[in-house]
Amino acid sequence: MPINYTTDQTICATCGTQYPVGSVLPRLCLICNDERQYIGDNGQMWTSLATLAKDRTIRFSQISDQLYDLRITPAFAIGQRAFLILSESGNVLWDCLPYLDEPTIAFIRAKGGLKAIVISHPHYYSLMAEWARIFDCPVYIHQNDAVWVQNLLQPSNSGTESGRHFGMVW
Repeated sequence: MPINYTTDQTICATCGTQYPVGSVLPRLCLICNDERQYIGDNGQMWTSLATLAKDRTIRFSQISDQLYDLRITPAFAIGQRAFLILSESGNVLWDCLPYLDEPTIAFIRAKGGLKAIVISHPHYYSLMAEWARIFDCPVYIHQNDAVWVQNLLQPSNSGTESGRHFGMVW
């Protein structure tokens, strides 16, 4: 399944949150407009996955036998990082990055793919719908943070919805 390198400017340049392609964007990013974040000095700016793909990549650093640190280079948004946790019962991505590329997909698939994505707080929701779609896995977030989800995730009470269906499991 290929990455959707849309040219639609639906990604907040300050925090990396992706809004649904084809939707009417808010005047200000809802994540950045919260009192715990900020709108950039130049005002609200949007970018696209296609634009990011022109000069970004993801760097992998092995921390231990079963733990990798993933970071976008050059840094983007608030400099989010994610952890790839390798496990015999299925790999987990802890937090998410606001960018995804083919070398990253190949690296993670070579390690066994993803069983789940677990996100600690809204600044990491970023591109989670695209990551879940590509790896066909569920995304787990805390129910109190559901209001911050901006892109294509629908709640699942069963806990069995796959990323292909953008399942959000409480």
